[in-house]
Amino acid sequence: MAHNISPEGSKSAQDFFHGTEGLIATYEFNYQEIIEFKTKVAESETLSLFPCSCIFCCIPFHYCFEEENIRDDISSQYVCLTQDGIKYVKDRHKTGCRYDHEDAGKTTKTIPYDKITDCDIEEPAGAEGPCCCMVDRVLTTVNIDTASGSRGDGEGNEKHELSLVGLKDPEAFKAKVWQLKREGVGFAAQHIGSAVTQVPSMIRSADGDAGASNELAPLLWEQNKLLGDTNRLLQEIAKNTKK
Repeated sequence: MAHNISPEGSKSAQDFFHGTEGLIATYEFNYQEIIEFKTKVAESETLSLFPCSCIFCCIPFHYCFEEENIRDDISSQYVCLTQDGIKYVKDRHKTGCRYDHEDAGKTTKTIPYDKITDCDIEEPAGAEGPCCCMVDRVLTTVNIDTASGSRGDGEGNEKHELSLVGLKDPEAFKAKVWQLKREGVGFAAQHIGSAVTQVPSMIRSADGDAGASNELAPLLWEQNKLLGDTNRLLQEIAKNTKK
């Protein structure tokens, strides 16, 4: 059966992230291709139940609700790169029988560049769905791993910190992530904030010795100034690279 499902009303990533603080780059998903593939798999799974009596419940649900749910689920996802890291957002969307009380709320996930241990591309291969009517995989996946968040699921399957299925330009996304990680984007800012909060307590700890306090404070503020200069330089490099 031919499918012509489009993510009507979905924004571009550029529009969705407009005004986001520290925005570096936005990337688009190939919504149409993802929706068509997911819909074919869901339809195959529904038709595979034909010998069962539950088919009479599954078919109406699939054509009345599931196709719309797939479209909304896929078209509600957005991804961008910011000064803080990879930012993935799943906007509010309909689920189930599409009643308001079944809505899935907006979720946001940010992965700092310095936490990333791997960002690689998985080319489509094989097929999925019921064995009687499997659908060939056509979507490229970008898998992002971190040391703490990537692990197995206990059944021999690898679990990634984040998997982005169906990005339009996965190679460009991967290259940019590694570039920002090498440049240390976001890392300096995090440590500047930590150093600034430590200055008052370090000075207070030397209150018993006025001479030590007077000597320590200028050194700490000078260190913070150097860290600030480094952060500004990294931000300037990121802006020039984006151009």
